[in-house]
Amino acid sequence: FAVGVMAWLCGLSPSVLVYDVKVLFVYLILVGIVLTVFTSVSFANPYYSLSAIVLAIPTWLLIRKAKVRWDAEDPAGF
Repeated sequence: FAVGVMAWLCGLSPSVLVYDVKVLFVYLILVGIVLTVFTSVSFANPYYSLSAIVLAIPTWLLIRKAKVRWDAEDPAGF
């Protein structure tokens, strides 16, 4: 999920995550909320951690959006 969010936010330039404060903030909020929710749920019952499989759906959608961004950008020299 974290990789999907990073690809969606940064596209072909992952260094943007480090240098752009707004992008870093959005990344930390999105990943932090999901991490907090699934960690607290797994403390209640370890088998509830299997519910993290539902993250495959938003991850797939984020990667599809990232591919659209990648296809729209034409890298110089290619």
